[in-house]
Amino acid sequence: MEPAAPAPGPALSSSARLVPSADTYGNELAADDVPRTARPWLIPLTSAAVGVALADIAENMVVVDSTDPASPLTEESLKRTQRIAEATEDEPLDVIVMIDNVPLDLSSLRRTFPNQRLVDEVINGYVNVLRRRQAERRSSDPDASRLRFFDTFFYSRMHVQGRYDYNLVAWWCGWLNLLTFKLIFVPINVANSHWVLAVMHPRTGVVNIYDSLNNGNEALVPSLCKWAEDHARDVGVRPVAWRYEPVTSRPQENSDDCGVLIVTAMAYLARDFPLSTRTARMHHYRRRVCASLLAVQR
Repeated sequence: MEPAAPAPGPALSSSARLVPSADTYGNELAADDVPRTARPWLIPLTSAAVGVALADIAENMVVVDSTDPASPLTEESLKRTQRIAEATEDEPLDVIVMIDNVPLDLSSLRRTFPNQRLVDEVINGYVNVLRRRQAERRSSDPDASRLRFFDTFFYSRMHVQGRYDYNLVAWWCGWLNLLTFKLIFVPINVANSHWVLAVMHPRTGVVNIYDSLNNGNEALVPSLCKWAEDHARDVGVRPVAWRYEPVTSRPQENSDDCGVLIVTAMAYLARDFPLSTRTARMHHYRRRVCASLLAVQR
């Protein structure tokens, strides 16, 4: 019997109106005199390499040290992201950056502002950034782990009227045996209101769901396991015995940061950074996501 899926909501569109929060900066700013960058991100200057001599840093570097998850943003990153903030509302919403098959315009990029929920375009653009980084790592180190990053449409497309159907996504992998990969990342939109991240570990058969509301969302797991079984059959290998293992996620502080938390979780796990080191303020991560997307510009 095919597993029934919790109904995934329709795609979150970047054209949806940005809704300001009643307490736009309350969750970020403490009652202190810490010097901060300009609005809207207002990150502490200690999170940015302002005024530091960066002659040896490549133009498209987002942070000073890419091996350090807490590394400050470069001054070029600050300039690029601030231009997005200062663009006027009457400017045309042309595509600002194209990341493989994902176009990002001003409206999409402004979803990285504080108190805005990330939409499919932003998350899928960042997924493509992670894919590129992983391809670069493997080109320089053939022994680097193989990782698969699905986009936000994968989980919803494997269902029709809430029922799982492998044929809807069978072609997404071709004959590539994903069960030889170290990690498989599946971002999922739950009920068109909340982002969670499924991480599958083919070597151990473990499925984790990273949910910043810590609701578990175990109901998402049967479809993922059934997909993995069908994929194993397609590529002619023995299926993995899958099991769900709950994990505790960093909780979101508002109703908007769930998307930021899943993309940063993907970035950290892809680099084997412990999620316990993801301790910076969410405004910093939001600006870093925006800077990473803009760094693809040529």
